[in-house]
Amino acid sequence: MAIINKRKPDIALLDIEMPKHSGIEVIERKDSPTKVIFLSAYEEQSLIRRCIDLGAKGYLLKKWIGLYFKSPLELITLLLFLSTN
Repeated sequence: MAIINKRKPDIALLDIEMPKHSGIEVIERKDSPTKVIFLSAYEEQSLIRRCIDLGAKGYLLKKWIGLYFKSPLELITLLLFLSTN
């Protein structure tokens, strides 16, 4: 969390469960213009809605990576698109 507030990257890719803080805690405490996109295995609609309500620019399910993206470049392209809209 501190690294986002200190370095202020354009985009942060977060998961719901992370070692020190949950992705939800990070987005709640974020003090920078960094755009957040979640990449997670959690499919609960209420959790996805909460992330979007907190300002996430997108929420992608990990299971989609092999199903819908043929290469990492396709995923990166989508993330960049989501971060600009």
